[in-house]
Amino acid sequence: MTRTLTIKSVKGYQIFDSRNNPTVACKITSSDGKRAIFKVPSGASTGEHEAIELRDGDKTRYRGKGVMTAVANINGILAPMVEGISLAIPQQEFDQLLIDKDNTPNKSKLGANAILAVSGAYANLQAEVNGLELWQHIAGSNASLPVPQFNVLNAGRHAETGFEVQETLIIPVGAESFAHAMEMGTGVWYSLKGLLKKMGHSTGRGDEGGFVNPFISLEATAQAVLEAIEKAGYAAGKQVMLAFDPAFSEIFGKDLWQEKADPKDKTYHFGGKRYSPGEMVAFWSDAAKEHKFISLEDGMAQDDIEGWKLLTKEIGKTTQLVLDDYICTNPAIIQEAIDEGIGNASLIKLNQIGTVTETIRAMEISKKDGRCNVISHRSGETESSFIGHFAMHPLVDQIKTGSSGGERNAKYNALLMIEQDLGSKAVYRGLSAFPTHVKERWGQLQ
Repeated sequence: MTRTLTIKSVKGYQIFDSRNNPTVACKITSSDGKRAIFKVPSGASTGEHEAIELRDGDKTRYRGKGVMTAVANINGILAPMVEGISLAIPQQEFDQLLIDKDNTPNKSKLGANAILAVSGAYANLQAEVNGLELWQHIAGSNASLPVPQFNVLNAGRHAETGFEVQETLIIPVGAESFAHAMEMGTGVWYSLKGLLKKMGHSTGRGDEGGFVNPFISLEATAQAVLEAIEKAGYAAGKQVMLAFDPAFSEIFGKDLWQEKADPKDKTYHFGGKRYSPGEMVAFWSDAAKEHKFISLEDGMAQDDIEGWKLLTKEIGKTTQLVLDDYICTNPAIIQEAIDEGIGNASLIKLNQIGTVTETIRAMEISKKDGRCNVISHRSGETESSFIGHFAMHPLVDQIKTGSSGGERNAKYNALLMIEQDLGSKAVYRGLSAFPTHVKERWGQLQ
């Protein structure tokens, strides 16, 4: 890259995500006329420790969800600061400029959505001016492709069914390639669609492209998906695995659609009952034995530290336990989870922390402890393919980005093209993408 190239202009925009809510985009132009854009996703089920997504709060516009304040922060504060600087500045140094300008622990001054838009656009532009595909800029020579997690049934806050378990997923660990994993995943998706229709259920879809879950129990949900796997011609528990993301921070001390929890209530409001943390752990332990799921994300609430410790002790040797709301892609909190012996995998979302550099730092800390990293979309997505490219980073093991819809397939399509470009060099991770004890246990069952 010519070291004299500089940032010519930076512009923020208000656009829309897949839930028809406003979100932020940023376009950066180089002094030689090249352009790069980054579009920021938005979550519905969010952790308390996420960096602040700045919303306007004007109830007369977009239900208070406008982002023009964040856009103004890009155009009025961040753009003047970075316009004219050299494009030779490394991502880490560039991101630190943004972090220092905000100068708050949670990016509440400028907004994580404003900061990430500029950080991501800079990464895209550096790849562009270097004549590289984004994945090459991010991953270098890595040729290992992540294992996809497909969300095939939506409930919780992703589809208003009343069933609390937010996501039911399938993971094609037995695929021979990423393309084969997509064939398996979409095959099960269509098999499940046919099964739901035959049972007289709607095949409408939730926020993340899975079908709206018509079932009101974990048992019925698991049975339907396992049957769909078998009907698609795959061996459940061998070629295609079952997984769940209950997102149980949403029901700790409160009902699902209740906004605020009772701080004195330390129970889970699940299935019309109240479960203590110990009872919830026992529920998941029994369910893991009965339904043989390989991964459980946010099976306990973000503030239920003792519950998480107990769950990790109970099933952490046989099941991937993914921390999301607890850690919020925050490097310091990931280290705390490691020190506390909680979980064995980390969900990674760029907009939870707000810059590309901090996201990579979070993955480094997680991986150093031997944990797996699952790069993830948000329920409010854009048509950006960024995290598909980002999933090629050697620190990434799995990718979670829904099961249908253009905003979801944009990520998968990027990986499909990358795999074809890599040709014989491409390697599909399979079971090696899981924590050591988990892959050893499931490998014995193959």
